[in-house]
Amino acid sequence: MSSARCRFQKSAYSLPMRGMRYIKNTLTGNYISSYPRVRWGFDTIVCHYLIQNLGEDKLYYIKWSHGETSIDKTGDGSSHWTVDYEELPSISNSLLMKFEREIRTCNELYGTEYEIGAMIWHQGESDRASYSATAAANYYTNLKNLIAYCRGIVGNSRLPFIMGTVSRSSDQYDDTVDAAIRRLASEDNYVWLVDLQNASLLDAYHFDAAWSEYFGKKVYDCLIDAGVISGTKLNPSEPG
Repeated sequence: MSSARCRFQKSAYSLPMRGMRYIKNTLTGNYISSYPRVRWGFDTIVCHYLIQNLGEDKLYYIKWSHGETSIDKTGDGSSHWTVDYEELPSISNSLLMKFEREIRTCNELYGTEYEIGAMIWHQGESDRASYSATAAANYYTNLKNLIAYCRGIVGNSRLPFIMGTVSRSSDQYDDTVDAAIRRLASEDNYVWLVDLQNASLLDAYHFDAAWSEYFGKKVYDCLIDAGVISGTKLNPSEPG
């Protein structure tokens, strides 16, 4: 997940982010009720506007993130999102298995309290052809299988899946991965795409603050387009 390595302007946003409950990489199923970070990414922006829309204490957020992770088992990094996690050297290498366990644990503990409305995804750099030609070639099939698998976890074959592309300025941009993302978005009526090809970066990999904010606002608008929430769209313009 790309993130801006900078601090919020307190005049625009407020941290810690009260009024939401979130879990990140814990496997406990226990939500906490703030967002205690000064470094942030696009998902923080999404949460901010969801709280404004829904009101406090109505937003639940399950997040699993890890740097340098591929879907394909041949991709960069030691942890992978492949649905074929039994083929990995160890179950500890499976991000999807951990994510699934977190979701199922939350369903058991809070199943009557909330409904999973959508999934947000940003990944692809570690499946680039410059690291693994196999990973890049398989990205379309791998991502399609992952989407289906995640929809199966929550029992909703039409679960909205919102994803962004990789900036062409990134040192890890890959044409094959980009084409696969766009193809899936064109084929699946329940996939929404945020085009980030023009995004400027803070370093060789991460979006700068303006584009992280833009990404978050576009995801929020996608949630409205998908019927997950109702409200007025933000309609942000690409940062100049």
